[in-house]
Amino acid sequence: MKTTQIKIGTLEFEARLAGKDYIPLEKRLKKSLFNTIMGYKVDDENLNLPTLGEMTVILSQVCKTPNVRERDIANAVENYMENGGTSYELYGQIMELLSDSGFFGKTEESGTSSEDEQVENLI
Repeated sequence: MKTTQIKIGTLEFEARLAGKDYIPLEKRLKKSLFNTIMGYKVDDENLNLPTLGEMTVILSQVCKTPNVRERDIANAVENYMENGGTSYELYGQIMELLSDSGFFGKTEESGTSSEDEQVENLI
């Protein structure tokens, strides 16, 4: 499990999903992290992403940088979106964080799997 550097606009912080983070995170989301991240299929080609609010909760819960609060992350997300950032790019950082944290497990061949492979296998 390694720490991931998250950058949202001008805010940068370290994040890691540790074992102790799962239960509080799922309580805040009111559903499993897996269901939140994987969303649901709208049709054969489209997948709904987690809401910006859900992504903000995830990022604030796994932030390991002292003095970076949830409000700081929420403000950074708002500014990021207002300045041309996309929810898909933010989702990509969360998927990288989950991969780095071991959320998706390991593949037999290389010991780890790529982020794209993990998403394709889960969908």
